[in-house]
Amino acid sequence: MTDYRQHPSVVAHWLVGSLQPLPEALEAPETLWFALPPEPDAEQMWEGLRGRVETDGTATVLAVPAYLYNINFGDRVNVMRSEENALVATGLNHDALNFTFRVLLNPDGPNAWQPLATDLARLGCLVDVMSP
Repeated sequence: MTDYRQHPSVVAHWLVGSLQPLPEALEAPETLWFALPPEPDAEQMWEGLRGRVETDGTATVLAVPAYLYNINFGDRVNVMRSEENALVATGLNHDALNFTFRVLLNPDGPNAWQPLATDLARLGCLVDVMSP
C-alpha cells in the first residue's frame, strides 16, 4: 500500500460540558485499511481508520471516515492481513445503522470548526475533525 490517507484524529462526544475523546475509539488498537474507489489513471488510494478486531475475526470501525462512503462508525467489517501485514477490510459484515455527514468549512481561523462541532456533539452526534 503505497498511497493512503490515515485519519489521525479521534472521535469525540459531549461529556461534562466539553468535547471528550470517546474511550473505545481512543483505545482502538488497529488501523483498518479500506480501498477507496479507483480514480481513472491514478494509483489505488487507501483510508486507514481506527478499529478493533473482534473474537469472530471481524473488525469494528471506531473512527469516522473522511473519504470513504458506505462505512460508518460502529460498522463491523470482514478483514484479512495483506502481504505487508496490514489489516485490510474486504466488505461490510454488519451495518451499525449510523450515518456520516461531512461538512467543509471555510476556515477563518484555526478553531473555526469548534462552534459547529460543539453544537453537533451537544445533540448527541459523535464528532471527528480533520484539517487539511
